[in-house]
Amino acid sequence: MFPAEFNNYKIRIKDKPYQAVTGEQYANTAAISFLNEKNQEISFIELGYISADEIYQSIAEGKALTLDYAFIENFSLADYRKKYNLPANESVVLNTFSAKSSVFLSNTVNDFKNAVFSKGSACFESVLFIKGEVFFDECMFEDGSVNFNTAIFVNGNVSFYNANFVKGEVNFKNCHFGNGFKNFQYAFWGNDDILFSNTIFENGNISFVNCSFGDGELSFKVCEFGKGNIDFKFAIFGNVNVNFERAVIGEGTVDFGKTEFGNSKLNFNKSQWSNAQLIFNESQMLEGKMLFKQLFLKNSAIQFDEAVFPKTVISFNRSIFEDTSVSFFKADVQELSFETCQLNNYCDLRLKHCELLDLSNAFVRDIVDLSLEENPTAIKQLNIFGTRLLGRFFISWKTNNVPNPYY
Repeated sequence: MFPAEFNNYKIRIKDKPYQAVTGEQYANTAAISFLNEKNQEISFIELGYISADEIYQSIAEGKALTLDYAFIENFSLADYRKKYNLPANESVVLNTFSAKSSVFLSNTVNDFKNAVFSKGSACFESVLFIKGEVFFDECMFEDGSVNFNTAIFVNGNVSFYNANFVKGEVNFKNCHFGNGFKNFQYAFWGNDDILFSNTIFENGNISFVNCSFGDGELSFKVCEFGKGNIDFKFAIFGNVNVNFERAVIGEGTVDFGKTEFGNSKLNFNKSQWSNAQLIFNESQMLEGKMLFKQLFLKNSAIQFDEAVFPKTVISFNRSIFEDTSVSFFKADVQELSFETCQLNNYCDLRLKHCELLDLSNAFVRDIVDLSLEENPTAIKQLNIFGTRLLGRFFISWKTNNVPNPYY
């Protein structure tokens, strides 16, 4: 509905009524022109106009908030609390909230802090936050799904800090986040699917630190990430599927350090990395699979130091590690596979425990360190059938007790 890219805009409020396709009636019309870098109009749309004060009155009266196809200016629950002399952090109930295909503009912050979205789903489908930061801190989505599908956040400073998605699907598919800090720290995500598929994150850090994820799917499939860190440190995952398949990772760090997984599956197949790091240091998983097949990594690093995955299979099959280091120092994994990989940099595979390490048909152009002096029999089986060794293996058959079939 709205153009994906524009440089500026003009808004005029017309003294004529507007009826939305959903049937909503508005007393005035907002005419919005979207302009390119030469101030030429590239798109035009008309929406209904409703003032913030009218919305505040509906909130105070407990009415359903159907704001579809509306232009909403300077909406702020902080201003609502001041108007009605409420405590600064008091929760505000928003009943049956829908703002499908609406435009929010704020000179400061589009403020939904401490809102309780009640009596059904919360709908922000195809919404455009055309100006201002967007804050949903401490919000409670209590009765149903949350839909931000195709939403555009022009200002990428977006916060869902400590938000609580009690139940229902959370949909951020096809969104566009501008430059800025995307903060989901301490959010509780329930047991349903969390979908960010096909979303664009422009430059800026993204934080899921200390989040709690249930048993649904967490999908970043086919996402594009700009420069910045994607941080999941200390997060807790239930029996979840985490999907980064075909994602494009920009310069920065994807950090799952010290996270806890249940019986889970992680899929990073065919993702592309450039000047990035993937970190799972000291993370834990009860049981599952981690798939990193057909990756292309350039000037990057992968670290699983001291990870505890005793019943987890990890596969990097058919991946290319161009100027990319790999470290599994003191990691505990069930199976680890680099079958048919191109290993062009140092690989630290001094594992704490591994039932099967598969390097079959790999091209090794640098050092693969298998020296296990502290724990000589940590790797129970090593498959190097068809391996092309242009670099070096650091390994000792005697120290690793390979001649002894009974160890």
